[in-house]
Amino acid sequence: MKKSMVTIRRMRIAAKKRWKDLEYRKKMLVIAKERWTLELRKQVSLVNTEVWKDPILRQEQSKLMKDCWKSPIYRKKHCGRKGKHHTKESKDKLSVANRGKKFTLEHKKLIGKASEEHWKNPEYSDKVMGSIRNRWKDIEWKEKTLSKILRNQENRPNKPEKMIIEILKSFSSGIMYVGNGTCWIAHMNPDFVNKAKKQIIEVFGCYWHCCKKCKHKDRGNQRQKDASRISKFKKLGYSVIVVWEHELDDIDAVKNMLIRFEGG
Repeated sequence: MKKSMVTIRRMRIAAKKRWKDLEYRKKMLVIAKERWTLELRKQVSLVNTEVWKDPILRQEQSKLMKDCWKSPIYRKKHCGRKGKHHTKESKDKLSVANRGKKFTLEHKKLIGKASEEHWKNPEYSDKVMGSIRNRWKDIEWKEKTLSKILRNQENRPNKPEKMIIEILKSFSSGIMYVGNGTCWIAHMNPDFVNKAKKQIIEVFGCYWHCCKKCKHKDRGNQRQKDASRISKFKKLGYSVIVVWEHELDDIDAVKNMLIRFEGG
């Protein structure tokens, strides 16, 4: 047994030395790519799926990995990508590989349970929340993230915004819709803007913006937030007009109001 272990160690050392040779490494990678066909990958995947269904094996592997991660040397060795980012090519490959994949209900429950256990740890929750707060302090990252969220929302533009778009088209207005995150002013995304004339149109839903006329109660200090937002735009030299959702019951009146606003 001792001799076999010594032989294995020698083989590993020899393999590591050979792998340092770039020419040898390139050659082996070419051979591996030729052998690692799509059919072979599917076969290996099916075998691994069947093997991984064994609950005892999963428990053993889980315990083994937990023990490994307790070692500072192992963690240092396997956290080499910390702070690094995937290339665009790599991201595209991952996207294609994961497209259409769905977690089973059992898998989702396990993920949820593991997440709950993590969040019970104050050290973990403080660390994660601290990291999130720091990221949101980065104005460039914040605007980029919010832009992605707004662009991916299927309800943008919403119904009142679509009505305003049609009204503006009817008299060839220079004011454009930017409420999908394509324009930011003072770290805020207006609904409509004409930067050349420094004009902004804000479309307020009666419920969400707590319309007084429609007798909606002020929730979460929303009215003050809206007033502060408009004030910031005005300080930068922008003219601002607010179109309330209920005002769109009279399209002609709104159209005349916007024509006067744009005409200055």
